[in-house]
Amino acid sequence: MKSENAIGFQSAVLAFVMWGALPIYWKFLHDVPAEEILAHRIIWSVVFVYLILFFQRRTHELWSALRDKRTVLLMTFSGIIIGTNWFTYIWAVNNDRVLETSMGYFICPMVSVLLGFLFLQEKIRGLMKPSVLFALAGVLVISAGYGKFPFAGVYLAISFGFYGLFRKKVGVKPLPGLFLETLTLTPVSVIYLVYVHMNRGGVFLTDTSDTLFLLGTGVATSLPLLLYVAGASRIRLGTVGTLQYIAPTIAFFIGAFMYGEALGTAKIVTFVLIWIGVVLYLAQLYRDTKRPA
Repeated sequence: MKSENAIGFQSAVLAFVMWGALPIYWKFLHDVPAEEILAHRIIWSVVFVYLILFFQRRTHELWSALRDKRTVLLMTFSGIIIGTNWFTYIWAVNNDRVLETSMGYFICPMVSVLLGFLFLQEKIRGLMKPSVLFALAGVLVISAGYGKFPFAGVYLAISFGFYGLFRKKVGVKPLPGLFLETLTLTPVSVIYLVYVHMNRGGVFLTDTSDTLFLLGTGVATSLPLLLYVAGASRIRLGTVGTLQYIAPTIAFFIGAFMYGEALGTAKIVTFVLIWIGVVLYLAQLYRDTKRPA
């Protein structure tokens, strides 16, 4: 029988691999507008997550959270943040900016460190100070090289950082939290899809392949989260912090070698700077694990 640690490690690795490979899934929906994909992702995530909670007999967690006005308000804000994050990610992938999404998720931990300093009075400790500076330098280099700011990548990092900040403020577990977040966005999503179909737009139920992939967006959203939760609860936080770079690394190789996105000088220098920041960040995590409790 496998140990709890082995199960946790394998679950976490699989979660990050699935997140890293997600651009391939969105590419199958390349001809579908990003806002339509997002609406379906929200609706089918609500359905899929509710079914999981129902079969796990955990629906009582939803009702207790819904009775708390503060929790509902915070989950509404976090729902808006994660919804715009999802939209930006889908749009970027289907507009040949997979490398930019990879950059965003590489610098995300450094953004979280900075947000913790600004809003939670957390100290930026040790090697995390230069790691934040290297990430910032990478963004500046790519902005100068592009001649424009890498909006999608930076927004992914900032929005996911603020998402983590909001989730830290509310004591709702990951799956019930995802359900409540997507539930707050469901009415708008339904209204949008009804409007699209009334105006003879939309691909749902008109194209078999697109319909199946749209139905699968709930699974593609929720299954990695389930695996992540199963993994994170069984292994050290420092290990999770190290494994999280699997996803943007896979996305980087997918963008550069599978979809042939151009790797100009500015992008190469940017990723080198960011990777230096990542190494420093991981080195600090390693230092933390060696300190006495």
